[in-house]
Amino acid sequence: MSCRAHRAASLRGIVAALALGAFVILAPADLWADDSSPAPAAKIEQHGVASYYGDSFNGRKTADGERFNENAQTAASPVLPLGSKAKVTNEKNGRAVEVRINDRGPYVDGRIIDLSRGAARKLGMEKKGVAPVRVEEHPAAQPTARLRKEVENLAVRQQRCTFGEGRRAVRLHRPVPCLDASTPSDSG
Repeated sequence: MSCRAHRAASLRGIVAALALGAFVILAPADLWADDSSPAPAAKIEQHGVASYYGDSFNGRKTADGERFNENAQTAASPVLPLGSKAKVTNEKNGRAVEVRINDRGPYVDGRIIDLSRGAARKLGMEKKGVAPVRVEEHPAAQPTARLRKEVENLAVRQQRCTFGEGRRAVRLHRPVPCLDASTPSDSG
């Protein structure tokens, strides 16, 4: 496959994953309250299907330059910042794992995140290979000030888009249209 065809296929996969996934910002309950009390920070939340990758990628370089370790607690996301931490919860069994985003993907239509085999094992999805999940990122949970700011900016951008679309976007778990998967944050 040519480089151009691979890029086009990758972009189609990313766009499809976003179309089926849903980034939703959970607005604080006191959003309309008086401004004298500080509102809790927004978070990024996505619902969709997770898969995992392992054997054939083990030892290959990831998007952030490190070698992939299938037993680590890492993941690939088309839009979440490289180096950021996310909590992934299996919506079927309630099991959760914290992962570090170190790669881009998934490149399969309908998937929102690719987990390492180690993370998939913790979620109890290793045998099936896929599971419905919730992916959450909180600015305060990020390991560096730069990543906290980057996740906060992404959350604010998503919040503006969600409110721009009205409550229907939240209610229907529709993806936020102005979050462009073709321009992920790669400053990790």
